[in-house]
Amino acid sequence: FVAYAPENYQDSFFEMVPEAYSCFEQVGEDIGQRMLHAFSHVFDLGYSKVVLVGCDIPHIQCATYEAAYKMLEDFDIAIAPTYDGGCCLIGLKAPCQRIFVNDFQWGNQSVVEQTYNMANQLGLSVSMLDKYRDIDEYEDLVALWQTFNDERTVHENRPRHTLAYMHQYLYEGVAEWMHTV
Repeated sequence: FVAYAPENYQDSFFEMVPEAYSCFEQVGEDIGQRMLHAFSHVFDLGYSKVVLVGCDIPHIQCATYEAAYKMLEDFDIAIAPTYDGGCCLIGLKAPCQRIFVNDFQWGNQSVVEQTYNMANQLGLSVSMLDKYRDIDEYEDLVALWQTFNDERTVHENRPRHTLAYMHQYLYEGVAEWMHTV
């Protein structure tokens, strides 16, 4: 499934989505409400485990999805935190409105901590996955580029489309701009 923000989508977006995926609009005033709606939508279709991943994590590995689903056999919630204190993946084995409709701000540095505390208050078990660097700032793009273009390191699951885009529009664009200065 792909949940998209209707006010920001373009027809070309849907050309990139494989036919096997079902698309639906995000609904809600904030990211917490939008995530709750996405979970509810998929759970209402009869799924017993749902994993939601943000679009700013192009280098997430298939093994992370598999680990999240495996963790949901024994835990109520699976979370992949980000280095800046947020989370890039959250998995549930049952809908839980209180995780998403609360007083804390989604998208800030204490999301994982606040989600963990809320889960504990609700008596829900939480399992943590490996940390990822999400792409929020220019420095995050640079770190992604450096990680996956290090010739000493082999990466089987490189975010090749993201890296190709970065090379074409960022690297070549900067080089072209440098020639004009």
